[in-house]
Amino acid sequence: MLAKLLVIVSAAFLGMFSACGLLLLQGGVATVYVQEDDFWLFVPVPISAVEMALSFVPPQELNEMRHELEKVKDLVPAVLDELANCPDAVFVEVESDSEKVVVEKSNGTLIVRVKSSDHTAVKVKIPLRGVKRVVERVAAI
Repeated sequence: MLAKLLVIVSAAFLGMFSACGLLLLQGGVATVYVQEDDFWLFVPVPISAVEMALSFVPPQELNEMRHELEKVKDLVPAVLDELANCPDAVFVEVESDSEKVVVEKSNGTLIVRVKSSDHTAVKVKIPLRGVKRVVERVAAI
C-alpha cells in the first residue's frame, strides 16, 4: 500500500514538474539583474506568468493596450520576426558622462545593459519568442 502511494505521489510530482518545464520552454524566462556596490538583485519572470497576469488586467486597460497595438498590428510581428532571424549584434550603444547603455540581441534574446558612474548596473534579458507570445495574447483577448 505504501509503495503504491509513493508511486502515485512520485508520478504526480513528475507530471507537475514536466508541465512547469514545458510552460517555461514555450515562452522562456525574462530576467532582471540589478547590482550596486553592496546590493545584488536577480528576478526571473517566466513569460507564461506574464501571460497569466494579463487575465488580471482591468478590461479598460486591456482595451487601451489593444487599441495601441491595433495601430501597429502588422509592424510588431514583422519586427519581432526580423529580430529573431537577424544575426546576433549590438543595435544601440550610447555612452554619456554618467551612463553607458547597450541594446543587443544574443541567442534569440533582447538584452539591455545599463551601467552608471555610481557603480550601478542593470541588465534585462527578454526572450523574443516570449515578447511575441505576450503581444499575440494581448491582441487575442
